Amino acid sequence: MALILKDQSLALQAYAVLVGQNPGYTALNDHLAFISTKGIPAYSAQLNSIFANTPTATLAQTMITNLGLTGIVSQVEAEAYLNSSPNPVEAMINLSNTLYTYAGTDAAIIAARDVYKASIDTSYAYSIVPANTATVSIVAGAGTTFTLTTA
Repeated sequence: MALILKDQSLALQAYAVLVGQNPGYTALNDHLAFISTKGIPAYSAQLNSIFANTPTATLAQTMITNLGLTGIVSQVEAEAYLNSSPNPVEAMINLSNTLYTYAGTDAAIIAARDVYKASIDTSYAYSIVPANTATVSIVAGAGTTFTLTTA
């Protein structure tokens, strides 16, 4: 597993849960510079403002899909979770981190975690290479294989 520092993890998981893409080198470093300059709360607030006009139902479905939680978390549960937070995007990222670090015994969640961790680790490996400037989709179902290539 890749060593992902806190700020890198935040940016990678924001991409994964919100748009299902890894950022690529340029975007990752732009986001890390923003976090370094403005701090994590400002980064979270900025992400929330970008998605402020996105309906909760859409955010919930995106979260379920991009985290691989379809069949584990219902649409109703996901919407309730997002509605319980003053910052739904931050809540999505917190859930992604919870999934990434899940240490429980539920087999379905473990399977989703393993697929999600592989996606994040692939995103990290891709996004730290200076030549890899393009964003690449990292959403994949269990058992799906995909190849990343440089632009």
